[in-house]
Amino acid sequence: MLRPVPFLGGAAVAVFVEVTFARWPERTTRLWRYPAIRFGSPLALLAATLSVGRRSGAPHAATLGGLAGYFALLIGITTDVVPEPKQWFRRSVPDERRARDDVAHGRE
Repeated sequence: MLRPVPFLGGAAVAVFVEVTFARWPERTTRLWRYPAIRFGSPLALLAATLSVGRRSGAPHAATLGGLAGYFALLIGITTDVVPEPKQWFRRSVPDERRARDDVAHGRE
């Protein structure tokens, strides 16, 4: 069950999904409101994983890797090792412009 390639692939997909959610939060929030998406996607993943024979092992390793990747990202965020997702794609203002804005607003 711990095959390295599917395990790492599952972890990478989990991180990719979270990055996608962080990049387009409005779209994903709108989709996540549908019960079919919210409850159907984990159930579909579980059903697909369990429907495959145990001899293959790759789907089980990918699912386990996805869970490991998700929980590793979650632990990183809760321990402040990784910034919160809403900050991942925040565009910073160049320092010159920020300084001009501070002067203009009396915040020297």
